[in-house]
Amino acid sequence: MSTNNLVDALSERIKFDLDKLQSNELEKIELDSFNLSYFWSQFGAAVQGLSNEVTKIGFACGQQPYPASGNLAAMLQDLVQSYTVMRDLYLVLPEEVGATVYQAVTSVMIDIVAALLAVVRSLSDLSEKGAKERLTLTGTFWEACAAVETLPRNNLLATLGVIDGELGLAVDAQEELTTTIEENCEMMSELGDVYNSELWTNSERDLVTKAVGLVKVTQVCLQRVHKAVGDCGSCSTPQNCAELDATATASRTISPVLDDFVSELYQPIDVPKALENAGKLAALLRNMLMTVENFHFKQAINKDVINKLLLFISHNHKKLDPSVAGLLPQLSNLTLTTEPT
Repeated sequence: MSTNNLVDALSERIKFDLDKLQSNELEKIELDSFNLSYFWSQFGAAVQGLSNEVTKIGFACGQQPYPASGNLAAMLQDLVQSYTVMRDLYLVLPEEVGATVYQAVTSVMIDIVAALLAVVRSLSDLSEKGAKERLTLTGTFWEACAAVETLPRNNLLATLGVIDGELGLAVDAQEELTTTIEENCEMMSELGDVYNSELWTNSERDLVTKAVGLVKVTQVCLQRVHKAVGDCGSCSTPQNCAELDATATASRTISPVLDDFVSELYQPIDVPKALENAGKLAALLRNMLMTVENFHFKQAINKDVINKLLLFISHNHKKLDPSVAGLLPQLSNLTLTTEPT
């Protein structure tokens, strides 16, 4: 079989797996018993083994004299064996370990297989130009493999990672908005009465300043949920894993709407749209808190804490948009901080 036919055949096989991976249709391999710690040790070794085979082929096909078809076929066979070991190990990972960690592993697996496919396809061009392209593609493959080392090792860690990512985005949004307000005020001070389209009107500046409060509340809510999961969360039972997955799902909804909310506060401000986004953000924060209210880690975020957070959400939403005002309890004895207690 010619070199191109070998490459095409292997590419077709890998592409088939990639398509099935992306649609979550690869048939799983069921075991009588599954050990997550053992899986990680074996999966990491398998990924490293595949990386070694790709490196060997990259070196052999990186400069003249390029390997003959027979030699390349032998190297590709070793690659296929390593790839099969890695793929089959992934296929024994049951979704029952938790959807959040399972999705994290699947995402990295997709990246590895996609990068491998690109490397294999590049072998159809054994030339100096092809070698340069292959070097770049191999680097991408190595990066995909290296991501395995940073994967969360269980569903609890995966959930904490999701919330932590959302929290980081909330912190960035607050810093960005605060900096923008300061810069706008400085520009207004320098320009005086001179018109500038980048400056807010007084009413717009008041709106943006009040918006910071809702962004801070977002940060606090995520901090409290993160701390509760970190202190008392567990993935020891399927029910606990399912509750962690629900927490991660609720948390993931926050940043897209937060981004829309903050983005709408730049000139030109569409005030009705900004207020609409504020309502969406407040609703998602309430949903996240109500989602976790009765979960297994509720001792770390009890009803009193949740009620206080709900008051903070309503209070800051009302300040921003008085039209949503309802009968709110007195908040004079509540202190909003960005540190969980």
